[in-house]
Amino acid sequence: MQHFLRKLTTRVILLVNLLVVLVFLLASITQYLNPAKWWFTGFLGLLFPYLLVTVILFALFWIIFNPRLSIYSAIAIVLGFSSIGNLIALNRKNDFQLEKNADQLRVMTWNVRYFVPFEKKLFQSNETGSRDDIFNEIKLFQPDVICFQEFFTNGGFKGIDNILLLSQELGYPYHFFSRDIIHWGSVVSGTAIFSRFPMINTTLLPFPKNINSDGETTISTDIIFRNDTLRVFNFHLQSFKFMPQDYASFGKIKNQQDTGLVASKKILRKMKSTFSVHGSQADFVADKIKLSPYPVIVCGDMNGVPNSYAYSKIRDKRKDAFLEKGFGFGKTYTSPTSRVMGKLPTLRIDYIFTDPKIQTNQFTQITKKLSDHQALIADVKFKEKE
Repeated sequence: MQHFLRKLTTRVILLVNLLVVLVFLLASITQYLNPAKWWFTGFLGLLFPYLLVTVILFALFWIIFNPRLSIYSAIAIVLGFSSIGNLIALNRKNDFQLEKNADQLRVMTWNVRYFVPFEKKLFQSNETGSRDDIFNEIKLFQPDVICFQEFFTNGGFKGIDNILLLSQELGYPYHFFSRDIIHWGSVVSGTAIFSRFPMINTTLLPFPKNINSDGETTISTDIIFRNDTLRVFNFHLQSFKFMPQDYASFGKIKNQQDTGLVASKKILRKMKSTFSVHGSQADFVADKIKLSPYPVIVCGDMNGVPNSYAYSKIRDKRKDAFLEKGFGFGKTYTSPTSRVMGKLPTLRIDYIFTDPKIQTNQFTQITKKLSDHQALIADVKFKEKE
């Protein structure tokens, strides 16, 4: 009897192992499946890191109790290696050097959430406290090019004219601003690029009307650096737009209070819709990047993880600055209103991608809670011509 139970337990555990392996392998190929057609792949991309951990635990379990059966998990890890490589960086940790070499361009990307302080929820057009803290970080790191998402300025008030402050006080004489939304007549928000080097061409790339989205406009600019020209793209794919009541739903699900699955269904519907839009938006942005006659640097808030279709499509053959010089999972998003979202270590949704002709020399993130997103900073340079 004891032998029978042991054999039955082994088979049940093996069956669960095989099911997890199948889901893991499907999650490994989500980067190739457009969620506009295969909406469920968006959820698998989010689950990928946790499926990977589960597969590894199964492998360790079988190595201890039945090494022969660890082969299934081992094969899954090998087959999913490329997706695993997008997930985690294992470079040597080095202190970021504030002093920059003259042949390097320092690039920053930051979703500043309209300069709303991390612990607050509502946008106030006269908010300056968080703005000043963010500007202090910019003064410290002295980037040459800054890509902002959810940037705003109030041209009707000198003290809150953020474009004027960046231009005159922080030393960024060149800028391009999408000006997507106008609030209260004088408060304008959108994506923006600021540069210390001349901009010779700027382009607005609004999403087509057939893409049912309200994401910020993608923008690009050509910048002259050391007698070379490069094109910088700044994008912001549609946010999930979780409201306070949605985060309350996360709490109900976590505390098993969602007995009628009402909260779960509401969250899933919103995520399903956003994943689908991301697929169409990613195709659009990727097609525009391909048209560049110059080497490109692509910055932005993707609202998507490294195993998503959007990541694969927009990154293409470009290098990911975090994977080149970063370490760990590189989480960039922390929710100020949800404990669940705040603690997840795998929400890397902001990126700097560089052309193969450009190399990344160092990389860092600003981890202070000044926005719900962390800033990314990379020192890059053109490779030596052969």
